[in-house]
Amino acid sequence: MVGAAASQRFLSKASVVQRNLAVFGLLTVFVVAWTAYGAVTGLSSAVHHDTAEAYVWGREFQLGYYKHPPLWAWMAGAWFTIAPHQDWAFRLLSMINAALGLWGSWRLIGDFAGGRTRVAATLLLLLTPCFTFLAYKFNANSIFLSVWPWTLHYFVRSFETRRISDALLFGVFMALALLSKYFAVILGVTCLLAASTQQDWRPYFMSLRPYLSAVTALIVLSPHIWWLFETGFLPFHYFDVETGRSYAPVIAHALGTIAAVVAFHIVVIAIAISCAAIAPKHWRRSVIELWRTPKGRMLMVLALAPIALTVALALIFRNKVSVNMLIGTVSLIPLLVSETVRAVEANLLRRAAFGAVAVTLVSLALSPAIAVAKIHFSHEPDVMQPRAEVAEVVTQLWRRSVHAPLRYIAGSEFYANATAFYSPDHPHVFIDFDECEAPWVTAERLANGGLMVICDDADASCHANAQRTATARTLKAHFMLAHSYAGVSKPAVHFTAFLTPPEFVRPFVRG
Repeated sequence: MVGAAASQRFLSKASVVQRNLAVFGLLTVFVVAWTAYGAVTGLSSAVHHDTAEAYVWGREFQLGYYKHPPLWAWMAGAWFTIAPHQDWAFRLLSMINAALGLWGSWRLIGDFAGGRTRVAATLLLLLTPCFTFLAYKFNANSIFLSVWPWTLHYFVRSFETRRISDALLFGVFMALALLSKYFAVILGVTCLLAASTQQDWRPYFMSLRPYLSAVTALIVLSPHIWWLFETGFLPFHYFDVETGRSYAPVIAHALGTIAAVVAFHIVVIAIAISCAAIAPKHWRRSVIELWRTPKGRMLMVLALAPIALTVALALIFRNKVSVNMLIGTVSLIPLLVSETVRAVEANLLRRAAFGAVAVTLVSLALSPAIAVAKIHFSHEPDVMQPRAEVAEVVTQLWRRSVHAPLRYIAGSEFYANATAFYSPDHPHVFIDFDECEAPWVTAERLANGGLMVICDDADASCHANAQRTATARTLKAHFMLAHSYAGVSKPAVHFTAFLTPPEFVRPFVRG
């Protein structure tokens, strides 16, 4: 009997190892396939301005930044200490982030379902744009693709078990979420609401676990909290600017966000309905029965509360919301839809797998055509603007004129940030010409390194700031550039460059 029990444990462990290897293998395929898609479709555009901003902030490694907490910027900064400064490397980072989110979603879904339902619900996530097409914009929203599901997973584990390790990890991931964006307050409230719906909520809150999680989160957050006090809570000033809008656009954006969440899951909903074991007239009863079970209540709250809370807070603070803010919160929606219609798991798995593979292969096949279509039809700034071209020109201009590496750049935001990424000198960015927003820039450093200001001639504010920072030794250059790909050119943009050389470098002007 002892030998049989030992054999059973060995086989069980072996099956877990095999399952984990299969998950990691599929995630690797996901990363390779979607990085390739992003690299090809990105040939006709520059990196998104949010993504370039992540690089600009992250290479300075601050405990916080003027708009957001630092985690996603730290990730970008750390990544490019080893990765080449190429567009495809940012696509790879974005897909690794999405893959970590899929892995966390697999673990989170496993807290509520097993077997083929678990696999199907995870695969259905690939039929939303959240973990694929929208994941390439690496910013303070997309970081939740990886952080959000892991936080919920360890919350569920902490609530259901007495293990100290789960409580500690819940605290760590909650802190990481708050270090990503203060929007994570909604994540914390969601967990509290989910716990309050359970019959055994009293034993949980009377135990050590939630308070151990809270203390752990505070410890991890403490350096950033110190930074907030030192800077006068700088990101909160940015939040103030984004609030207090009139109700008409706020309500319109809120309704648009809800509609977009539904639209993003329309394929998931259609597949689940096609596999439904009960008629539509019984779906309402199914929802009620799901709510009556402890697991069902927790599932519903964790899946839907972030959407409801986001809209509610937008109406309270009168700030505009977008569906991009919610892309990391959707891990449990496919499972909830499947449970509501009581989808036949064999059919659900087969159609989810077919859909995930089809979307991936079709996207890869169409990626060259999509790259060409973008340059023909897209009006997005990262397609329209000659950002990489500007980086090359201003770097050459500075080197020819000053005979020194380009160390500091300022100017029109999108072009300055792109120059920091694309220029081989990778200059530091003097954000908004403001030392509070760019504390890594000081008068002494500018005096020693010089300053290049690049202004889109349509940017009057940039020209005003450039004149303010100019000296008698500042040189000016005018040029015009257009972004092009596959023989197609976008409208040309006129620029003015202001070159203020270092005090100890004699400027060289060609005759």
